Amino acid sequence: MGGLVLIAIDEPSIARMLTRVFKKTGMNVLWMGGFAQSLDWLRSRPLEVTHLFVDCPSAGEDVVEFSLNALSLRPGLKLLLAGGTETAEAVETLSECAEAVYVPKPYLPTELAWQLRSPHRSRPQIGR
Repeated sequence: MGGLVLIAIDEPSIARMLTRVFKKTGMNVLWMGGFAQSLDWLRSRPLEVTHLFVDCPSAGEDVVEFSLNALSLRPGLKLLLAGGTETAEAVETLSECAEAVYVPKPYLPTELAWQLRSPHRSRPQIGR
């Protein structure tokens, strides 16, 4: 897989675990922190990022607004959004303007890694 997967997650332990799993499958991956830090990094190097993985917060920041901001910096960015029912609704909203995949929690990191590596990303959902 070419390009870089940017992980937008506030929780360091989850980000470290995903980073290890993704790297073991040969992906280029970077964790910069939450939404603000990820947008700052994306703003500085938009062409390097091909995928954005977001572990959506249950409350607070708006994942749709964050995703639209990321897409304005990097059109064509592939979005993978992990979360509950609200996240599924966000993916449905975003699917009109981007390739967005809903990842229901709990997800298996290895399944997610193989989905990212797959040349066919048309599956609307990952998980059970």
